[in-house]
Amino acid sequence: MLKFSDIPRWADDARKHGVNTVMISGWNVGGHDNQYPNYTPDPKLGTWHELEEAIARCHELGVRVLFFANVQPVDVSTDLFRDELHRYRMTDAKGQMSVSGWGMGTLGARMGLTRPPIAGCDPGFPAYRKIIVDHMRRLAEVGADGIHFDKVFGHPALNFNPGPGLSPDQSWYTGVLRCMEETLESGQQVRPDFALSVESSWDRLLTYCDAWWQWHDMLDHIPAMKYTFPEFMATFAVVQPWDYNNVNNAIRYGYQVLVGPIRYSTSMADEQMQEISAYVAEVLRIRDELKETIFLGEFLDVLEVSVSPHPNLKYNTHRNARTGKRACVLVNQGMQSLETCVAFEGSGQQQLRIYRPLRAGDARRFTPQRESSCRTARNRSGGLTIAEACPIWQGPHPHRSVYNMRRTGPPGQRVRGEQVGLRR
Repeated sequence: MLKFSDIPRWADDARKHGVNTVMISGWNVGGHDNQYPNYTPDPKLGTWHELEEAIARCHELGVRVLFFANVQPVDVSTDLFRDELHRYRMTDAKGQMSVSGWGMGTLGARMGLTRPPIAGCDPGFPAYRKIIVDHMRRLAEVGADGIHFDKVFGHPALNFNPGPGLSPDQSWYTGVLRCMEETLESGQQVRPDFALSVESSWDRLLTYCDAWWQWHDMLDHIPAMKYTFPEFMATFAVVQPWDYNNVNNAIRYGYQVLVGPIRYSTSMADEQMQEISAYVAEVLRIRDELKETIFLGEFLDVLEVSVSPHPNLKYNTHRNARTGKRACVLVNQGMQSLETCVAFEGSGQQQLRIYRPLRAGDARRFTPQRESSCRTARNRSGGLTIAEACPIWQGPHPHRSVYNMRRTGPPGQRVRGEQVGLRR
């Protein structure tokens, strides 16, 4: 279990691997998913002053610090709920609460034996919303750069408690929007760059949030939100040493990487994480060079490019909004090398610049190379290749390049990136 005094060392491990934002979870009284909404430091971990000092040290390292919190989840076993918060509870049409829980951190809690009972309070109640906003402002006052609001989904979505004075289908949603607005306003009064991330699928929150947890822990999915809203920044989670597919898919879709080393229990420098941490650092280095195209650009899904198909090959295309330059991110999700042919539509005869992350043990950093028609390029790590179109001359045919993509890690890999999260 880390204490607040350990946060700078943990954050520095992330910084050394290209990750410049960390998220602190389980920092509040009782630990993760416990005693909500009592968002005050657990005395077992340290004091407000020690937390403030740890954040300041992270800032000196160039690392931003977010904190894990929630909007509606409350622990119904607390005196605070019995004395006050029960008035703000969300109920069904028969006046009943829905009580559940998640049980992070211990086997007993995972089995449901010791996990705290969690229900929902409606942020449509101004008094309840003020509790949340005041706690988040206090975090901003000690240096927090932002808040991650977890579990921002209805609990239940319809609230029949008449207290807020809104219809059941409007009460919780209206309260969430006001909570986001008031938290941002309050936090930015202290820190002008104060920001929010969220666990939700509600597109209305794009107005307020810069990162999204949606748990795309799969080899493929339909990126409808990203195609519709290019500013949508979901995350892929890297929580185990073999989660290479999630690292690659985060780059493929233009998403963010959320690293939770060994199920949120250690740092990126842990012996078990060293190889994939080095890979994350290399991938983020390449992405930073191409960020205006593959991260902040227009997501084209699979349009404007032709790729020779293979069962293990996935790809997506991006376009730089300023220059119009396109890039295709290809991922080999199989165990064997494969060859494919890439052709950008309407590009004429041109060269492509090829980017591939290095494998552990490579002696030098990779220098992007240009390849002419039908030259073979070998993917040497993690199954990821990025082909960037570099217009040089016009001709009657689109440029084509053939790639031999080799897989180095086991199948079914996944990743969490750009942020590092720790739960105790």
